Amino acid sequence: MTNIAASTEDEATIVLKADVTLSNDATSGYISFGANGKHITVKSDEGEMKKLSFPSYGVLTGDCTFDNVYVIGSRLFCNGYRTIFTKDGKIYLSETLYGGGYKTTVDGTYVVIAASGSINPSSSSGLHDVIGGSYQGNVVGDTYLEITGDIKMQGGNHLNPGCMKGDGSSGDGRNVPDVYVGGNATLIYDNKNSTASPSIEGTYGCEMKGDVTLDVRAGCVAGIVGTEEPVDKSIIRGNLHIIAGNPAYENTDRVLRLGSNWPIVGAGNRFATYPGVEGNYTVGGNITIDTYENVWSWDKGVDPTTDHDKWYDIPEIYGAIRGNVGGSITINAHGSHVENITGASDSSTVGGDVTINATNVELKNYYYEDPDYDEGDIYANYRSIINGK
Repeated sequence: MTNIAASTEDEATIVLKADVTLSNDATSGYISFGANGKHITVKSDEGEMKKLSFPSYGVLTGDCTFDNVYVIGSRLFCNGYRTIFTKDGKIYLSETLYGGGYKTTVDGTYVVIAASGSINPSSSSGLHDVIGGSYQGNVVGDTYLEITGDIKMQGGNHLNPGCMKGDGSSGDGRNVPDVYVGGNATLIYDNKNSTASPSIEGTYGCEMKGDVTLDVRAGCVAGIVGTEEPVDKSIIRGNLHIIAGNPAYENTDRVLRLGSNWPIVGAGNRFATYPGVEGNYTVGGNITIDTYENVWSWDKGVDPTTDHDKWYDIPEIYGAIRGNVGGSITINAHGSHVENITGASDSSTVGGDVTINATNVELKNYYYEDPDYDEGDIYANYRSIINGK
């Protein structure tokens, strides 16, 4: 690594001819890998796949592409460097991957995970799955997180393009300064592992100062929401765009399954109306939600009206639940299979218009034991204030 750092070349390749286990830095206590100002490609000898192991926390110190190599570790911090795990590689992290820094602020992040494997596959302490930003630090500019491989994750744990004050375990993050992303945040999720069901959100306790895009194409998820608790910290200042499903996957087996009763929500979340919860969630700009035919709130090919106990409380689409939206809400639903579609719900306030365009959607209400109420509904306004039209 010293020779790469001293070289006048910007690109370098490391070919592993045997498994490599990296050592901790003597002073930091974690493992550094990379060279600032260089892009390093790590690959295995032809026809093989060698292991590159980080026995403790790994922190990258330069741009890296991990090609046909098996990356193994606990937590990995990409530290704001451009990081790519190609489709020809594998990854196993027992804990979380962060695109940003370890207790530090970075300029921006860019992470692509096209490899197969596991990230936080069996956490019993609530550790996050994949985070686009920093841990106990900020991102000054943009974040970009793309997951298109076959990745197993702990169901219900967090996956978002923001920063986190804590690691998800009890008490971690207490007395930590607030965190932010200063630019735009993008998450692309197209997981080929249909059993992984992370909770996808735009922010969980992080101020997002720019626009947020959640492009969730296929897989299984425990909901897709713009803003998760806490209400006073999870703020999106710009626009929010949620894309659920993908037109290329319509009428195929590449399904986006909304698990249990977890909905799609722009501003707010499923817990926003629970007893004792106070305040509204803020999205300063416009909210746009685009959904496609491969979005299913029940198993594809099953009629949910045949089993009330199993298909009770089917996931829905909401522009806002207890949300304060500075701009307009637009929902474009193309053939999706959900219970109801609601623009603004439960004491939301919308500064602009609410528009719902629904074409060929399949709406099934869980009150289907009464044939007069077996189909879902579309509401522009449910007990909310819309200042536009």
